[in-house]
Amino acid sequence: KIVKYLLFGNVLKNNTYPLSVSAERIIQAIEIVRYAKKVGAKYIAHGSTGAGNDQVRFDLIFQVMAPEMEIITLIRDNQLSREDEINYLKSKGIDIPWEKDDLRDKPNEREKMFNAFKETLIKYNRPYIEVFGSLSKRLVIATRAINTLINK
Repeated sequence: KIVKYLLFGNVLKNNTYPLSVSAERIIQAIEIVRYAKKVGAKYIAHGSTGAGNDQVRFDLIFQVMAPEMEIITLIRDNQLSREDEINYLKSKGIDIPWEKDDLRDKPNEREKMFNAFKETLIKYNRPYIEVFGSLSKRLVIATRAINTLINK
């Protein structure tokens, strides 16, 4: 439910980063644990690289909700690059068009990527809000946007 409002509101932190991303990862991690428990899994895995916050979100949820399961992080533990991943998939017969995405693959250029998202929203006349300032100020702005969406 939270992710829905963040997506519908096009809520951006510091004018660039969709607030839905971190919430999405948490929901994904919770659902992975639920499924793993349902099928009686002993191990649980995620593909985070270790370069960002997603690994923390997945690891934390897994450790809290499923401390009995061993966490497997092949990409992070083996320091695999995106090229290594693509080559592995191709070696297993998965050969679809892989395109390099400089904005996604270079975390230090995320602001550029999110400015591109913002320009696209403007180009197609899609509503969005910008969230900036202190934590309390961002919370007020995001809450106001979500309440506006709910009451439409």
